[in-house]
Amino acid sequence: MKYSETWLPIFGYTGLYSVSNQGRVRSLDRKVKHYSGSDRKMNGRILNPTKSSNGYLTVYLSREGVKKNFCIHQLVLEAFIGSRPLGYQGSHLDGDRKNNRLVNLKWESVADNQNRRASHNTSNRGERQGASKLNNNSVRYMRGVYALGGYTYSYFARMLNVSPTTIANAIKRKTWKHLN
Repeated sequence: MKYSETWLPIFGYTGLYSVSNQGRVRSLDRKVKHYSGSDRKMNGRILNPTKSSNGYLTVYLSREGVKKNFCIHQLVLEAFIGSRPLGYQGSHLDGDRKNNRLVNLKWESVADNQNRRASHNTSNRGERQGASKLNNNSVRYMRGVYALGGYTYSYFARMLNVSPTTIANAIKRKTWKHLN
């Protein structure tokens, strides 16, 4: 099914840029001062997004010589839904950070967004968290073996090169709560 594309101005950049309900950003036709002092026509175009280190698509917008980087999903939500409520985040309903169509976006509380991310396995819990020294299999193994008895937290800590507190928290489900 093909969706029609609607464009709205970007707050703070009216007359310079607009964003569409399909998740695209464009610059608008405008006149700019050339360094020689004359006015030059600058043709508008669809901007090519870049992928940020955390996987979101971003674009640079420029106003009065100052460039600023913006996440596209936030631009779409602000233009079509309104400014972000305090304590809310932009949420991708399908978990795909590259799908910035309005029908896939929503302002959500931090807790609701984290629950949604967990439901489509895009959260940074467990082994997806960059600093984790444990993984899903090691935590499941430790819990199973520890339940049989005869092993201490220190034993697993030495085996996995982490602290006994890290092991205790994983086995007691203070951390790694998302695993069965």
